[in-house]
Amino acid sequence: MCQTTPRHSVPHLNEKTPLLTPATSPCPYRKNKEDEIDATEADGTKRKVRWGNAWLVCFYVLVAVAGYVGLLHMGMLCARARYPDPQPISGAFQFASTFSRVRVFSVGAAGDAKLTVSLGTSEHAHVAFAIQAEKGNEAAQKETKVIASLNQGASELNIQILLPPSSNGMLHAEVRVTLPQSLEEFLMHGNHASLHWEGPNVQSNFTVSLNTGSVKIFTPLDVAGPSSSSSSARSAAISKGSFAATTATGSISLLETLNVGAGDVDLLTYSGSIDVVHVRALNLKAHAKIGKVSVQDALIDHGNVDLESNNGNIAGVFSGYSSFILRANTGSAAVSLYPGIGDTQNFLTCYTGAIDATVYEFKGRYSASTQMGSVQVSGNEVHKINGTAGWVADSDSKGVFDAETRIGNVKDPIISYLLPHETAYIMFKSGKETHLFTDLAYVSIKGVTAGTSRRYLDRIEYTEAPISDVCFETAGYGITDRDVELKFTMGAKRISIDIWKNEIQTALGYYRAILIISHEQAKNRELMALSVDALSRLMPANVVVVEADKELSVGEAVALQAVKAASFLHRQYSPQSYKHVFENLGL
Repeated sequence: MCQTTPRHSVPHLNEKTPLLTPATSPCPYRKNKEDEIDATEADGTKRKVRWGNAWLVCFYVLVAVAGYVGLLHMGMLCARARYPDPQPISGAFQFASTFSRVRVFSVGAAGDAKLTVSLGTSEHAHVAFAIQAEKGNEAAQKETKVIASLNQGASELNIQILLPPSSNGMLHAEVRVTLPQSLEEFLMHGNHASLHWEGPNVQSNFTVSLNTGSVKIFTPLDVAGPSSSSSSARSAAISKGSFAATTATGSISLLETLNVGAGDVDLLTYSGSIDVVHVRALNLKAHAKIGKVSVQDALIDHGNVDLESNNGNIAGVFSGYSSFILRANTGSAAVSLYPGIGDTQNFLTCYTGAIDATVYEFKGRYSASTQMGSVQVSGNEVHKINGTAGWVADSDSKGVFDAETRIGNVKDPIISYLLPHETAYIMFKSGKETHLFTDLAYVSIKGVTAGTSRRYLDRIEYTEAPISDVCFETAGYGITDRDVELKFTMGAKRISIDIWKNEIQTALGYYRAILIISHEQAKNRELMALSVDALSRLMPANVVVVEADKELSVGEAVALQAVKAASFLHRQYSPQSYKHVFENLGL
């Protein structure tokens, strides 16, 4: 048992008490344990002190850095306040004479330029500019020039943006052109320039070629050329219409409707994306080397569609074409296809990516293949030879559909709205609506949006709902009132179809076909009524019909004759097919 010192014998603080070593301590175990605990607590206290000092040092360093940065920033602000950026160099031109063409050239390696074209309310054309630069770049700012001149002999406005070959900092030229009237042609070439189009219509050719910069169209363009009263003159007039936009680094965005009629649309960017809302043309070509290609709605007049993206996805809705080619090296394809009437060629190739193509009213041979993935081709009229090939609707048709990818799935639903023995002669197609006139019925397909895959089908047979009140409304002269309207009534339903005013001759041909069907139906109804009335007045008294050595009663004979007469009248005055009307008009 450990011995402790009595309370009365505790030595005074001033007295010298000999230290007890652990060996001579009355309680050696307790003393050793207390020493260890004290040592541990001392070490922990030292660590806490060291960590606290480290955090304190870090805090002081951060405060010092923040103060230095703040002082530096305040110094820069003070210096900028004492020595601000130079004021922009601005100017303007005014032209009272009219012109039909605008040509813009931007040259120089330093800085960049932005051209904005808008529609003005004044009778004169204006060109305004402002050249901006940062401090220390005044020489390059003064060297930058904007020149505008009018060549009255050629009816042409020339605009030159001259940037210097070198610059010490930021340099930007802002040019705004205000035009009072539409143009026949617009041409722009630039090294470091962008185009924002908010201007009037361009009737013939629209060409933009940029090395570095973007192209954005914010207003509708009708580049189909002037309309004409004769079909041959019209075709010759609009054959020159075209829209071309090329940029090495930048995007191309057509944010409004572009109508080129029987002309071509050519879009090319090496590093950027292509976005198109609605386009109508004879041929469409859209290539994005690095970037996506998106076309919400493209109506092609029996021409060609050529889409390519080396590193990006391709998506859109395309209709009316005769040839469709899609190539995506690294990316997927998601398209809705409405081939034109007749045999069409469709080729879709993706090296790394999936193919999802919904095809409507296609006839011909198809093939779909992938090296790593699955293949799914579906449809009521699809006849499969094997898992990846077969034919659709008609094996004798020369149409071709070929979808191929190396890595990815292939999904191609082929949808047919028509009956097997039915033939389509007239088709109106937009992103939201499709109107079909066949030899048997009128078919309308409507969707919620241009890019959706959901469609609502409405079919009205000619025999069930006769056509009446056919009328044709021409277009106006305004910017927004550019459509002609074909209106008619089927049964109790009033139908209106908007058609481009440049297609007025074609629309009139369709109007004549629908009007002839309406007249034939009215005439057949009248003849049917007269025939039924005449038959009802015939009251044969003693009719004996011998058929197959068997005598019939009078009632049976009258009933048999009535059935034969009704069948004849139905074939004669209530035809199901109006194929002869469309073919006689050459549709």
